Amino acid sequence: MKLLEVVEALIREAPLCDSCLGRCFARLGGKLSNRERGAALKLALALEADRLSYEGDQRGDEIIKLLARSGFKPAMKRLGFNRSESCYICGGLMDSLDPLINKVIDALKLYEFNTFLVGTKVPGSMIEREDILRAKFSLSYGESLKSDLNRELRKALMAKLHKKVNYLTPDILVIVDLVNDRVEVKPSPVFVYGRYRKLEAGIPQNKWLCSRCWGLGCERCNWTGKMYPISIEELIAVPMAELFEGKEAKFHGAGREDVDVKVLGRGRPFVVEVKEPRKRYLDLSEVEAKINERAQGKVEVRELRYSSREEVRKLKMTAPLKEKVYLAKVKVVGGVSEEEIKRLKDVLCGAIIKQRTPTRVLHRRADKVRTKKVYDLEAKKVSEDEIELTIRGQGGLYIKELITGDEGRTTPSVAEVLGKDLTVLELTVLDVE
Repeated sequence: MKLLEVVEALIREAPLCDSCLGRCFARLGGKLSNRERGAALKLALALEADRLSYEGDQRGDEIIKLLARSGFKPAMKRLGFNRSESCYICGGLMDSLDPLINKVIDALKLYEFNTFLVGTKVPGSMIEREDILRAKFSLSYGESLKSDLNRELRKALMAKLHKKVNYLTPDILVIVDLVNDRVEVKPSPVFVYGRYRKLEAGIPQNKWLCSRCWGLGCERCNWTGKMYPISIEELIAVPMAELFEGKEAKFHGAGREDVDVKVLGRGRPFVVEVKEPRKRYLDLSEVEAKINERAQGKVEVRELRYSSREEVRKLKMTAPLKEKVYLAKVKVVGGVSEEEIKRLKDVLCGAIIKQRTPTRVLHRRADKVRTKKVYDLEAKKVSEDEIELTIRGQGGLYIKELITGDEGRTTPSVAEVLGKDLTVLELTVLDVE
């Protein structure tokens, strides 16, 4: 069949708006919109109908009536039609997008964003009617209603909001749900990188739920649901969620230290992922100041900057490889000599350490042997039975066990080299690469 014969057959089958008719031929006509394409096809068919009428062919009058039924205004005016029939496929949706666009704009008023992407959930009945028509007339150069609708919404929203579309990493994803008559707004997370210094011992990195009640509250945890009153996560991520007006925030640390260990120096790197934020362009120097003020000297954040999901992955992957520097105060049972201290440096500087999973974490980690390296070790005698160790080692090296030996599970160790029992009195992270 020729093109106009197909167009005529389509509008004989059912009334079609400009967009739905044009969409049947979406691959034809270059960069026209489907609405423009459909209007052009109706105009061409109207001209053909007039030609037939002038030649005395009654089919011309029939075509004009079909065009009027499908909303072609010149035909409606000629025949005195006040209104056309509803489009067979979309039911008039594509001719009345303004209310839908305004509804999306209203839903976005609470959010900060520069880029967006819009998607739709279209009723199955519309898709089914379109598929029936395509199959009946073997239409192979069209596109789907959903694709057309998404594009028209994108174009209108770009013009009204003065925002850009981003197909890969939009600030905001909008889902126009025509099935349930609602607009869903899904903001992409905001990622903030920084470093934290833990100035007080006794603070875990993440919220530590009570192992008896698992957060419900019981006598053991004094009805708090937690083993410790506060955590790094709560001191940093929770305020960020509030400041960015997010639903929640997740804390991603570059490794972790024990609860009783301080973190000084430059601090430990971290990324906070704020989920579903309403704000995303805050002054991070102000965020930093507010977090530090609320932490009341327990924790200090610095070097805040905007980050990405990719940096979170990199942070997790490289944490076991990054160098870390520790300062340990150690009690030596039976005392220690200067000669023994010298031997420590000779044996452990550059040593490859084999560590079975420490006894203290066996309940939550697999029992296996890890191989780590001590890059450097400095030892200083503080008193007859106390030494101070500065250890620069590979990420993931268990420092307490490197010192105590953990009953032979870590070898070589400071205790093994000295041949004495040791107790770690205090441990501080001085630097994390």
